[in-house]
Amino acid sequence: MSGSRVWSCAFLLSLATASLAPQAAAFPGVYLSKDGVKRSIQATHIVMMHRANTSVVTVMPDYIGPSGTFAVVMPVPSDVTFDRIRVVKREYLARIEEMTAPRFHEFYEQDPCDPGPIQQEWERDLRVHSTGFLGGNQEFGGGKQVPREFSLNLDTKFKESESEYRFVWIGTPPAEEEEKKADGKAKAKAKGKDTKDDADAGDDGEGERPPPETFPDLASFAAAKGYQVPGPIAAALTKYVERGMVLVVAEVDMSKVELVSGERGQLAGIRYWSTQPITTLPTTLGMLSANGKQDDFFYVLHPDRRWEPKNYGYVYPPTNIDTLQVIKVNGKDRYVKERVSEVYNAIFDLVTDQNPGKFVYEYAWHSKGCGQPCPNEPLLINELLTLGGDVLEEQTVPEAERKPEPPAETDEEKKSFEAELKEMKPAERVEAKKVRKADRYELARRKALLERHNYVVSRFHSRFDATAMKKDVEVGPAADQIHGGTDIPKGQAHELPLEVTKVKTPGETSKYQVRFNHFFPWDGMMQCEQPERWRWGKRWRHKRVWNKIWMGVDLAYKRRNEIDPRTVVKSQIPALGLGNATPAPSASAAASASASASGAPQKRACGCRTAGAGSTSAPLAFAAAALLGLAALRRRRRGV
Repeated sequence: MSGSRVWSCAFLLSLATASLAPQAAAFPGVYLSKDGVKRSIQATHIVMMHRANTSVVTVMPDYIGPSGTFAVVMPVPSDVTFDRIRVVKREYLARIEEMTAPRFHEFYEQDPCDPGPIQQEWERDLRVHSTGFLGGNQEFGGGKQVPREFSLNLDTKFKESESEYRFVWIGTPPAEEEEKKADGKAKAKAKGKDTKDDADAGDDGEGERPPPETFPDLASFAAAKGYQVPGPIAAALTKYVERGMVLVVAEVDMSKVELVSGERGQLAGIRYWSTQPITTLPTTLGMLSANGKQDDFFYVLHPDRRWEPKNYGYVYPPTNIDTLQVIKVNGKDRYVKERVSEVYNAIFDLVTDQNPGKFVYEYAWHSKGCGQPCPNEPLLINELLTLGGDVLEEQTVPEAERKPEPPAETDEEKKSFEAELKEMKPAERVEAKKVRKADRYELARRKALLERHNYVVSRFHSRFDATAMKKDVEVGPAADQIHGGTDIPKGQAHELPLEVTKVKTPGETSKYQVRFNHFFPWDGMMQCEQPERWRWGKRWRHKRVWNKIWMGVDLAYKRRNEIDPRTVVKSQIPALGLGNATPAPSASAAASASASASGAPQKRACGCRTAGAGSTSAPLAFAAAALLGLAALRRRRRGV
């Protein structure tokens, strides 16, 4: 059974058994204003990191509404204190959004007369061996090799004093843990030590943060600050407080908000962590700040498991979709790859219309990679630490593992260092030994740090309206790993499976992405007796195009109804009514078709075609045209 038929059957089965549960998630908080004008949310990005019993959550909503002070209110677990809250720059969440987004890729048929192995775009060796970039050691003056781990940035970077947020606490004042932390620092300073671990070090450049204002309850906060709290919002927040949660309020300074367009702004991420495992978020609150449909993107990082929504279910969209290269949009030619966000939105809506109340699962991959092809490099260690890895280091990793003993030196290493010492003055040798010992411990620490911070990155996405949200979203580890959207095309029909399958090899992690593909048959000459056709790989050297991986990002803000997917998708997907899209005929092709229909004789072009390529070789066609033109010129000169 072909891949498209298998996917169609599986999709139809999912339709037959689809739950009629309400549609999924929302922002896990609510907006309050002083002027009574509603502020709404169009999209929210939520990053969750888990290890053992510790969870780190970063929430980044957008904002639609007039200028003026407003506040973000989020219920959080009772052990979340002010020192457990940080403000994360938008760029860190934008990186993980781009890395996990649907992507467009072009496969090229490799030279049929080249017997060499096929290489894919993502298999290129991008390392600069002379400097050790992206791997290997770096060579500095004197030929000394320095391990690449020393060049890695391990600093966490947060947005604090310049942040648009001013935090307020509603509930028990978070002073106890702050005092313990201050006491610990004071004692360490007295001993001449630094209590801040290098693993989550990172000079924020912000200095000490001012403590938050505190209020015993919502009513006193509203009265003191002048915020209006409508009855439905007060009732909803009270329910979470009665469950033992506290309320974190982030007052927004509009002068520091990044305006994207019109009245829409993009807020920074609010990060908090808890030693109570966070698997449920107060997403029903988001409906109170809804104004139409919202897009919500969940990204979960876990050391070895992919995660999934537990109480709403999900469906996989088709992947490895074969598309046209160019389509007509409002009468103009447009490259599909440049409109991949709009194409995916149209397909997303088809899927969700037939699967009401379900998430759409869009990505699952190990953090060592970033899909095939990658839009850019995988998540860097400082990005992982900023998104929550620093907390996981401190809370879940024993001191001995954070600062391991370096491995024993080899004989070669000993001899090399002894040779260096001989070239030094006696007074320099003691210091050199100290530096060498410290470097060996630091190298061992950094290597262990990099090895620990490997995660399976999962992404699932929902689009909902306010009337559909009935229960908070629960997330948790999935029972299996998955594979899809990563295979290499085969044969003249460049066959690829559209479905998602479970990983059968023990120990193998997920490799799943949503990928759109386009294919270029070989357009050159074949000067060999037995050409080997239909081997698909990287772009031809003579093909001059912008070397960019096109990703479906900013999905919440891209058009959804300007592109009809039936005019784009060539893959057979009967369940969605897609397949057999054909390019619009060019002017010359239309004229040829018209002549054929009228019975007029058609002139045959002179040229050579590669089997199955479907196009005249441009250089030969040009040469033939030149010869015909030269012959006509000679006849004219002869008076013929």
